[in-house]
Amino acid sequence: MKKRRVKSPICIKKLGILFFTVFTMTIIKVWMNIYDSAIVGSAVNYEMMEEQLYKLIDNLPERDEIPAASNCSVSEMMTLRKHLPAKHCVDVKAPWLNRCSFSYATRCPHSTWFEKYYMEEVLKGSGSSFLGVSVGCNKGFDAIDTARLGTLNPVFDKIAFAKGRGVGNETKQDVRCERFGMNDQLDLSNISPTNIRSGEMHCIEGLPKNAKTLRKAVKALGLENSGFVVSNVAISDVSGKISFPSGENSAEGVENLGIDACSKNKKSKNCVEIDVYTLDSYFSKFVSSSGPVNHLSIDIEGYDAAAIQGATNVLSRTEYLEFEYNWVGAWPQHKLSEIIESLNRKDFTCYFIGNGELWRITGCWQDHYNIHRWSNVGCANRKLSPKLFEVMEGVFNQTLATEVASLNYVLNRRIGTIWDQIFLNEIRTEKYVNFV
Repeated sequence: MKKRRVKSPICIKKLGILFFTVFTMTIIKVWMNIYDSAIVGSAVNYEMMEEQLYKLIDNLPERDEIPAASNCSVSEMMTLRKHLPAKHCVDVKAPWLNRCSFSYATRCPHSTWFEKYYMEEVLKGSGSSFLGVSVGCNKGFDAIDTARLGTLNPVFDKIAFAKGRGVGNETKQDVRCERFGMNDQLDLSNISPTNIRSGEMHCIEGLPKNAKTLRKAVKALGLENSGFVVSNVAISDVSGKISFPSGENSAEGVENLGIDACSKNKKSKNCVEIDVYTLDSYFSKFVSSSGPVNHLSIDIEGYDAAAIQGATNVLSRTEYLEFEYNWVGAWPQHKLSEIIESLNRKDFTCYFIGNGELWRITGCWQDHYNIHRWSNVGCANRKLSPKLFEVMEGVFNQTLATEVASLNYVLNRRIGTIWDQIFLNEIRTEKYVNFV
């Protein structure tokens, strides 16, 4: 008696795949014959079909594409590797030490490009109202600086604001950045009163304690009459209610309390419920101006990317954006490369911003930038504000023309510890420029 040969499950599976493949190819061939006959009235001619397809693509009406940012040349990329080497970013695993080239470079940002743009361009005759927004306003001094620059109104004065806050000695020199604290503000002595612009400056601060102090100073100086608005709300990629640190039992202007602080410690007595908005919904409810957003700053303890993702409409009218890149909060869920590319599609060219120095990120990407380290990024909308973009590109080119040993951030001898100085010296001597 002969034994029957039993086909294995593997053979049956292979036969099934073969049958499906043959069936699919037959259907595709029949469809292409029909399609080809409809177009050229002849037997199948795949080369002609391909030619027809490319012609159709070439003749499609052009979309209003976002102007592409130019890519860095090989020479520029080599210079960037010297200025912002990867070595310490990769080797130092503790992110809170911030021992990374682009972290050092952006530790003391001074937006000379924005000042140059306003002093040279806006004073030429722009009569439009100024609109600035500071998300994560903290002590309010940066917002006062922005309002002073945007409106050229001397009522926005950091020394007076510090006194209005009434919190200890906040007028001391900023030793870490070798700048002169409250005295380091735009000189308006030669500005005519006719140059003063109306404006709106929104100071958005989530911590109730900080917001209370801010409102105290604004009321003392009457700044609400000049368009300075303090809002005690949080900003993210969703709107609703959220448990947020009250700021009580913390120092004034503490910077390490954000959206996730209460989610980590839900039983904390120092948490209160506040409103949370996307930037789009905040603008719809609180912002009066319908004109361009001249200056948007975001610094919210690791939730900057979330705020950007909730600002589709706002970004479409924003000329200049600054945000903080970090390793805390929600930043580990985002890649900087993805945020930069998303902003590029919205017309923005972004840079690491330093003390009068810029290093372009858009079109000049280096892989170690995706290592989450604290730093500051600034972006110009090349479509809405081509002049500002031109100014920033000029600063970028000047920065690249500077020898590493002469960069402001390398020359700053007061940054951090002795270890920081050792690392900065290694950057200065270009010791690890070929490190990958």
